[in-house]
Amino acid sequence: IKVFLGDNLESKAVGLLAEYAALQPQKAVAVPLTQSEASLLHIAKLPAFLKEEFLVSELEEVVKVICKEAKTEVLLETEALEMGKKIGEAKEEELVALMMELLKDKQFLCSTHITWADIYAYCRGFPLLEKMKDEDKKQNNHFYRYMNYLQNMPGLFRMLGERKMKFKELQLEESKEGDEKKSKAQMKRDQKKKWKEENKGKEQTSEGKPEEQKKEKKQKQPKQPKQPKQAPPQDPEICQVDMRVGKIVKVWKHEDSAKLFCEEIDIGNGEIRKIASGLQEYCTLEDLDQKHVVVICNLKAKKLGGYPSHGMVLCASNEDHTKCEPILPPEGSEIGDHVIVEGFEKKPCADQNLSKKNVPWNYVQPRLKVKDDLVAYFEDLPLKTDKGVVKGKTLTNATISQTGKQIS
Repeated sequence: IKVFLGDNLESKAVGLLAEYAALQPQKAVAVPLTQSEASLLHIAKLPAFLKEEFLVSELEEVVKVICKEAKTEVLLETEALEMGKKIGEAKEEELVALMMELLKDKQFLCSTHITWADIYAYCRGFPLLEKMKDEDKKQNNHFYRYMNYLQNMPGLFRMLGERKMKFKELQLEESKEGDEKKSKAQMKRDQKKKWKEENKGKEQTSEGKPEEQKKEKKQKQPKQPKQPKQAPPQDPEICQVDMRVGKIVKVWKHEDSAKLFCEEIDIGNGEIRKIASGLQEYCTLEDLDQKHVVVICNLKAKKLGGYPSHGMVLCASNEDHTKCEPILPPEGSEIGDHVIVEGFEKKPCADQNLSKKNVPWNYVQPRLKVKDDLVAYFEDLPLKTDKGVVKGKTLTNATISQTGKQIS
């Protein structure tokens, strides 16, 4: 597939989507074109794609093809195409107001994670935000907050920097002492104190003697106004995923399923997890029994084929899902060792706090790969423990998920 890109905003958004979705060169090739080059090729509108002599230039169709070929349909869920169309049809002078309304109580436009609509909205909103003065950014706070969060997301941070599509963040000024308006009570206290100082010694008793001055009470210092609490930045999803080294201490075939193995896995601290994996088509019992594996530990428990499964064994699978094998912790790994990505502090989200719409794993999984060197990566950063890097067994350029096929 050839994806033709111009210099318009839509082409920039599609190019960014392709890189963010980790679209492999063997799947599709991005071809930049000038308008004159596009005219020579009889391409009236960019972006467009060419597949088996069919030329398609509808933006939504181009986006669908990229997400399908990159196996990142998660970027199109929850009406992302419809929202992207709404963003694309908005006039430039109406776009900020529209996004302010949409983002009043949301982090993303139409889901709990980034979608195509957010990538397109950033590309459309960036030129407008660049022209804004600091006061305008403060006035359009929801729009600025959203755009700033996107430009600092893992992955997008680097890609936007390379495209020179990052804007300067607001610098919060420190409040100067005395700048705040005084409260009514404080103003009354100041007036009373001033009056006493002006009339000190003037009041006389009936005998002409000065009235004894009462000891002035110490004036209470005005309380400094509390600074507004800054909302803590949300931890990237990769920080929230609890990956650990586990050991399969018992495994057997599910009595009612030709796909599932039932496993008991030691994940450390004396905890044995029951987990079901759809690996019967790919592995033997001997391939799994007493083996060390990488386990996602903070997923909600659910029943698979009637077997209570609480977690997930990470596996690498090839493109057509005909081969699948568990990825391997480094040699010398111990049960319970944490699997991390360097540069991201591990702050796993407790599984009891998860919901169907709040599962960090759904955001992380499309960006996990086993590359040519057999090392497992999150984007360009290897998965590792303190003993070394996590690797695939034999498969290269493989996706990483729980099994070769989805099991429900």
